[in-house]
Amino acid sequence: MQTAFTTDQSIILVRLILFHLLNDFLIQPNSWVEHRNNHHVRSSRLYWHGVLAGLVAFIAIGSFRAWPVFIVVSITHIAADLWKSHQIHKPNTLLYFLSDQIFHIVVLIACWLVWISGLRIFHVVVCQLYNNFNIWLLLLGYAICIFPLGYIVNLSTERWRKQFTKEDNSLREAGKWIGIIERSLVFSLVLAGQFQAVGLVITAKSILRFSDAETRKHSEYVLIGSLLSFTLAILTGFIVKCFLTSVSF
Repeated sequence: MQTAFTTDQSIILVRLILFHLLNDFLIQPNSWVEHRNNHHVRSSRLYWHGVLAGLVAFIAIGSFRAWPVFIVVSITHIAADLWKSHQIHKPNTLLYFLSDQIFHIVVLIACWLVWISGLRIFHVVVCQLYNNFNIWLLLLGYAICIFPLGYIVNLSTERWRKQFTKEDNSLREAGKWIGIIERSLVFSLVLAGQFQAVGLVITAKSILRFSDAETRKHSEYVLIGSLLSFTLAILTGFIVKCFLTSVSF
């Protein structure tokens, strides 16, 4: 797939996202965030930060004709931060944080596409990506590592897990998420051909498990689960990689 956007156009998008991150995480003081979360729509810092977000977007584009971007980014940023200020004390604050950031990025990308008149090109790129065999195969590989392989490992180690008479002191569902992360990591390393790194991950995981385990029985159980998880992820990576080599992007 050929490059859809020019270097100059891509630089503008990079600047927009970079300046947004600097404004949200470096320039914005913590006192402004606390003031917004406590006073919501009555917070003057909410509006100052929103205007600043529009200003840095205006600077990122680098043209006096970009004043509509300043207005759109300022208004949407204020609206999103106001919404987030009402969610800050609810559970799953990570979800609200990610939703807020994704919304900001989407607005910036939309403004960028309109500014460079790239909506048609964007549509072509999306269609090409949607019909790309390799992308769907990679997504399938990660889906396999995340979902069915987890069930296979869980069911395969069930007979040993039943030998434990009581729950240990581990975090709730920590093992599940550790497994998802480790399989996805190993799968990625296999696709990249970084087999030394795969060995390093396996060694580090084994050492960590033995150092944290309280009994030999528990050590053997977690080691079996870990090795099975790694083996399945490596096999999945090899299979997917074989098909990837036959079709180019």
